[in-house]
Amino acid sequence: MLVRWTRPIPFDQEDHTRTLAPAVDILDDGESYNIVMDLPGVKSEDLKLDLEHQSLTIHATRQGYNGKTRMLHRGRRGEGEFERRFRIGEDVDRDKVSARLEDGVLTITLPRRAEDRKRRIEIEVQ
Repeated sequence: MLVRWTRPIPFDQEDHTRTLAPAVDILDDGESYNIVMDLPGVKSEDLKLDLEHQSLTIHATRQGYNGKTRMLHRGRRGEGEFERRFRIGEDVDRDKVSARLEDGVLTITLPRRAEDRKRRIEIEVQ
């Protein structure tokens, strides 16, 4: 069973209501769990995934404007860091976890161990 909890970190100290809390879908196809997270503007080098014990931690940084060539009049997209943790079940095969970042969407695949996968049992008719 996959359980999640979040702890977004505020972007700026002046506006405590703004946080980076990307939208997340958690899917279960019977073979694996898939975490799909929107991360527009986050580069792969600014993204870190850690799997420790029964916890998956996603840490990302979204860079802002450098201010040298443009003047920012009003900013609402947010910049800074955030961290999100997911508790993963014991049925996940930790050695086969994979991640892909494509077009601002992070997809993490957490395959189930073969012995823990759901299977249909055929009923014998006599």
